[in-house]
Amino acid sequence: MTTPCSGCISLTDVATELGVSTACLSLGAASVRGLAGVASGCISMANLYCKPGPSNPCPTPVINQAVDGAASPCPTPAVNPATP
Repeated sequence: MTTPCSGCISLTDVATELGVSTACLSLGAASVRGLAGVASGCISMANLYCKPGPSNPCPTPVINQAVDGAASPCPTPAVNPATP
């Protein structure tokens, strides 16, 4: 699974994604920071939207239209095909 991509998100969603208990989980925990991609400094729940857990690095195949229109195992940054 992946953490929610919109709407409400909670530490329970994050704990589920990480496969851990919410008992001692906080935004400052190394596992949460790793999931969010924020090694240090300010972190917020917004950093945790749409993040796949460590056991699911690519939630679903996506089409990489910028390359060849084929299914790609991981999303790539959006590219506007109209620009060179």
